[in-house]
Amino acid sequence: MTNYTKIDNCLSTKNGHLFIEDCDTVELVKQFGSPLFVISESQLRQNVRSFHKAFVPHWPDGDVEVLPAIKANWILATRKILSEEGAGADVYSYGELHAALEANVNPEIISVNGGGKQEAQGRGHCPGHPFGYDLGTLSHCQPLPGGRTATQVGAQFLGDHGE
Repeated sequence: MTNYTKIDNCLSTKNGHLFIEDCDTVELVKQFGSPLFVISESQLRQNVRSFHKAFVPHWPDGDVEVLPAIKANWILATRKILSEEGAGADVYSYGELHAALEANVNPEIISVNGGGKQEAQGRGHCPGHPFGYDLGTLSHCQPLPGGRTATQVGAQFLGDHGE
């Protein structure tokens, strides 16, 4: 007799083994070793869609853009899935910016946050890629693509946006 318990959309247990979708985690560890990071692509896609959908009705001032911090997960395959779902990225360092661009994040929705960065330095690390800077202040707001301003998106963006 199979002992089956559904935990959520992607997790379940069967006969004492944890399953991620249809994958037995015991078998995955046997095949790939431990520690092992396993991410459900369908659950990740659903999570970013749900997160976006939850904010849309409560933000009347324009498009909602989801910008997960690249430092939260450096696995580029995961980041590429988020990019396919239309998510941008929040980055701090040039390494994070490089990772975001390598993962096909749309440069128009990358927020480079934190002080001490100069626009020319950013372009030197990623020539030909327009991206925004969040300098932590709204005192020098510049219009964004589509006529939006920093006060509408809650951040300040400076830099070449291709306009």
